[in-house]
Amino acid sequence: MIEGNGAFSGALASYPFATNATYQFAGPFTVPVSFTPPFPGPHTGVLSFFIGGQYHSIALRGNGISAGAPPIAPEIYPNPFNNVTSLSFTLPEAAHVRAVVYDVLGREVARLADEAFIAGQHRLSVQATAWSSGVYFLRFETLGQIETRKMLLIK
Repeated sequence: MIEGNGAFSGALASYPFATNATYQFAGPFTVPVSFTPPFPGPHTGVLSFFIGGQYHSIALRGNGISAGAPPIAPEIYPNPFNNVTSLSFTLPEAAHVRAVVYDVLGREVARLADEAFIAGQHRLSVQATAWSSGVYFLRFETLGQIETRKMLLIK
């Protein structure tokens, strides 16, 4: 039995399944769960279920976004950075994202993403241990928009 409000369908939660009279389960199983808040703003919820006579619950947290809204521009934090930084962005709908880092001469240094993402908040890690200190540019493309952000690597 699954109880809860809203659409549940992405983050992973692992729980060991118990043996019951009808089925024999061995080891832990992974149940994919995603929480889609019904409207913009922070939301919480609980996914509750019974397995083998035991009650389980998973706390759900999310930040609702308006469908059809423009994507929220990428943020790089920290910036300036030393070897590692992260790129955060929010998509109002599923979309293809291309995120590429270039040096000051326009040479591609790293391709952070070139794939489809689901709607919601995302964070990509940027590992720059092999890069030289200096200025770099992130080109971020999604949903027909192109954004450029300056990145400063200080070693």
